[in-house]
Amino acid sequence: MIGTASAAKHGLVRSLGADELIDCRSTDFTQAVQDGDVVFDTAGRDYAPRSVQVPRDGGRLVTLSPAQDPEVIADARARGLSYDWNAVEPDHAGLRALAALAAEGSLRPVVDTVFPLDEAAKAHAYGEAGGATGKIVLSVP
Repeated sequence: MIGTASAAKHGLVRSLGADELIDCRSTDFTQAVQDGDVVFDTAGRDYAPRSVQVPRDGGRLVTLSPAQDPEVIADARARGLSYDWNAVEPDHAGLRALAALAAEGSLRPVVDTVFPLDEAAKAHAYGEAGGATGKIVLSVP
């Protein structure tokens, strides 16, 4: 598994299972990785159009971005890629399974910072500024 992150975050990404790391600030991942089986675009923005170049012909591109770009879909299909958008909808069984994984220590959420609920606007601004490592959590009294 190859992960992309700034050099300062390589330790975290390696602890999450990456075997190889690319510094996203100094290296263009589309030049560093070719013929991947599956590419997960978790960043959105301009990454999906660039990520189409990385999987092998017939490979798979999965994005977590809710914006579906018809040009990206067409480019992926032209290369024979499976192109999917993945969203997770909470359900009782799924949440119970996640709780069980967390309880046994198999699931380790990465929390960047916690804001009290009355500072939700501040938390949102913090997230919009970029650079958070992990989730921004609102605590409810």
